[in-house]
Amino acid sequence: MKTLFNTIIHCGEQVSKFSRTRRYLLLIIIIGCVFFVWSNSVAPHMAQPPKPPPPPPEPINPGGPPRPAPQPTPQPPTPGTPAPATPPPTAPTTPDAPHGTAPSRRPAVGAAIPPPPLSPEGITYDFIGGLFPQKVKELLTSSTSSISVNMRDPALIGIEPLLNSYFTPFDPYQIESISGLNLPVLKKTEIFSPLLNLFLKQHLILVILQSMVQMETCPEAPASQYLVEIGQPSLVGAQIAPKVSPGILGSDWVKGSAVGKRVAEYVQSAVGTAAPQPPPEPPKGINSFETMVNRLIVEELGKDYYFPGDIGFAPCLKRLDEEIIPYIIKAAKINEHSLIRRNAVALLEIYNTPEAVKALREILLANYDKDKVIRNRALIALITKRDTEIVPFLIDSLKNSTDTYFKTLAAHALGILGDKRAVKPLMDYINTDPNNRDILWSAIPALGILGDNGKEVKDFIYKIADSTRLAARTFVLLSLYALGEEVAAEYLELNPAKKDPFLRIDYVAYYYAIKVLGKKGEKGIPFLLWLVNYEPLDPRMRIAAMCQIKFTNTKEHISILKNLIAGEKTPPILKAYALYLLFTFNDKNIIADATEVLGRSFTGIGKKGVKVYGEGFDTVVALRILGLLNANKVPLLKELISTISQDIKIKPQRNKDVGILLPQPPLMETALEELSKINSPATINLLLPLLADSEFSHRADVARVLGNIPSQKQVVRALIKTLSDKDGWTRYCAYSSLKRLTGQDLSCEWLGDPAETRMQTVAKWEKWWAEKGSKD
Repeated sequence: MKTLFNTIIHCGEQVSKFSRTRRYLLLIIIIGCVFFVWSNSVAPHMAQPPKPPPPPPEPINPGGPPRPAPQPTPQPPTPGTPAPATPPPTAPTTPDAPHGTAPSRRPAVGAAIPPPPLSPEGITYDFIGGLFPQKVKELLTSSTSSISVNMRDPALIGIEPLLNSYFTPFDPYQIESISGLNLPVLKKTEIFSPLLNLFLKQHLILVILQSMVQMETCPEAPASQYLVEIGQPSLVGAQIAPKVSPGILGSDWVKGSAVGKRVAEYVQSAVGTAAPQPPPEPPKGINSFETMVNRLIVEELGKDYYFPGDIGFAPCLKRLDEEIIPYIIKAAKINEHSLIRRNAVALLEIYNTPEAVKALREILLANYDKDKVIRNRALIALITKRDTEIVPFLIDSLKNSTDTYFKTLAAHALGILGDKRAVKPLMDYINTDPNNRDILWSAIPALGILGDNGKEVKDFIYKIADSTRLAARTFVLLSLYALGEEVAAEYLELNPAKKDPFLRIDYVAYYYAIKVLGKKGEKGIPFLLWLVNYEPLDPRMRIAAMCQIKFTNTKEHISILKNLIAGEKTPPILKAYALYLLFTFNDKNIIADATEVLGRSFTGIGKKGVKVYGEGFDTVVALRILGLLNANKVPLLKELISTISQDIKIKPQRNKDVGILLPQPPLMETALEELSKINSPATINLLLPLLADSEFSHRADVARVLGNIPSQKQVVRALIKTLSDKDGWTRYCAYSSLKRLTGQDLSCEWLGDPAETRMQTVAKWEKWWAEKGSKD
């Protein structure tokens, strides 16, 4: 030690004799050596993910090559030693945390997360099997109701897309995970017509930024396919995101700049130039109805942007009966305006008729290389409809498509559709580049969801395990677990008895884990129940877990559902689903439970939107259940309408600057619909003043629901007066109700005909009323 000390002193004396330049040079050399040692010993264990787990022991796969047994207790990495067999308990560093620290793996309770673009598999939409929307349809058309329900009614139009918008799964691009990006570049107003919503613009820019700085949890292919589905607005993100200053994003920018450039160039090429504005004038139809539909197609599909899950998209067209489907198909196929054509394809998704599904298939094939926005929108629609007739097309795309990004979407679609013909093509697709994270994110979960438990598939997944990293490793393990390899649960440390049984599952793979646990039957229920009851967890994940549990009419399950409904901290979306399940079980207290939920949701109800907690869901579902059970009493609905009306006057329902990604629940529409089914003087006395109130923003809905009430003279008289309203859609709704109530069809083009023409038609109604109608 003494010799070492003397040596250091001697070196210091020699260095002191150096010139200033030589001393600085020596200092730089020393720092460089230290950095080199650190980067080759300590840094790899900090920056690189742990090595994936080795294959399981021999008994799991008889006849296969020997496999080492899993390590029961992983040890933390130390310099110079191999990495542990399982991931560390903390998540990778993200830009919202100081450099070198790991932020919380779960969003804070109450954090505002915009509706996400990607699915559990990281590709696109998967509405959790469509379980809740389909069951709500069955609920609303069940024999328990004595009321004939039209599935195109506005209240129902509101419920199903609302559910779908909430079920849009997890977003690896979480906006809050890139902190400090409230930049002038995001707020800059470009010449982009129609005026692009500021919040949507920021979201699309951040999608690309997230794929640049968090490539391991946000691969570029899913980002590109989502942006292409959005269409024209994504051009803003593609133009601005790559130009953000490197100083904002730090060293990650250097790694991700190439990714951002590729994604931006792909999106610009796929979307093309912005559609001209304004769109062409609508053609005149062979009758007034066709002329009106043509006008609405231009107004709602040619002057507004489609965003998945936005229930405010094309509101009037959605309220028309299925007789407009041929017009929408025609617009989707041959309209010369690209925005109208693309939006028409998106609108077709809400129709489940054979005619609409067939048209979507034809549109998909016709636009495979022609219009990628239409291609992606048609494919998403067919995925949600579980249309297996497109499986051959998707398999061929995996093999022959020159669009490598689209192949990942095709692989994801094959997994969702569940056709076993896709197993071998998926394995061949992975073999084309088994280290590509985009391919692994799409194809590995697809193999797990397909559920082919054959030895060949399991061995194939084992072989690629060593090449996986971070979330891709979790996808591999979960796929093996889904295929019956129980040892994978040991590597993931899945144990329902733990405080956090999902500690070693990457957050971006949570939705896939939920689907896998749903496939495990009884084994998965304890984990799913933990997710349902874990309050800090994103409510979207909680409802996803809830939908995977096969609830039964047992004392235990009834108790779970009752506790969720009664819980003060239970998100409204969970209460809504719990109410629905209790209704299907014919629970004797369902009316009391629904009434209690409704009563507790009155405060501030008019301001609620579908945010993280799904505010307003519980109210809408409670109202529908009470209506089906003939328990929707006038005093309750009167109070509800009064409360919503007051809140609407305080704060408009739809803010033009923010919130396009947070659609409003159809509270007023549902309340008015239920009220109209109560044929009493009190109902009419409440609705008619609302119809006459020029400041009431739902007058068109009032005019429409008045057609549900058996003909009353004061109702017909009020509707005839409304035919002269300033708002074209309100005029049409009044005419539609008059036609239903009276059987008379005195029509014109209520939206666009000149005032003189409309007044002539109104005069015909008034003459009929004076001569015959008022005397019946």
